[in-house]
Amino acid sequence: MMESLVEQQRVLTDIMLDPKLTKKQDAALNLRESDWDIIKELCVILKPLADTTAYMSTESQVTVLEIYPNVCGLVTKGLVSCSTDSSIAHRVKKAICDDLVHRFQPESEEAARSTAALGALLDPPLRFTINNGDIETPSKRRKLDFLAHQRVRWRMSFSAM
Repeated sequence: MMESLVEQQRVLTDIMLDPKLTKKQDAALNLRESDWDIIKELCVILKPLADTTAYMSTESQVTVLEIYPNVCGLVTKGLVSCSTDSSIAHRVKKAICDDLVHRFQPESEEAARSTAALGALLDPPLRFTINNGDIETPSKRRKLDFLAHQRVRWRMSFSAM
């Protein structure tokens, strides 16, 4: 929606500046150039979230296994602050990342034992994404090794029945 607003910036500004179309008291609603710059920055920041949301809601084969790789991708790549970010952009990215980390707790032991995380760690295509997506940490490597060991142990106990 904000992208549409940015696309129509010139038209909206022209309408707001035209005294025939805009009442005098409504002229104060016209956005300043700095407001437009913030809106444009927010569009860039929110694009990875919009893309992830669109993918997760339109793809017919999306599973719970894709939640953690998507969240980790957003936190480690899509929403990383850079030196060219304004203070507003930096604060927005930090707030979104903090909220995602708080909700999904990708580093916690409890989250590592969840169905979604276990499935993502054991599923070969997603494991490749996690390991090659600059997300792996020593903690995650230990969890993956533990899960692989548990998987082998489970298979051995199942085949002994």
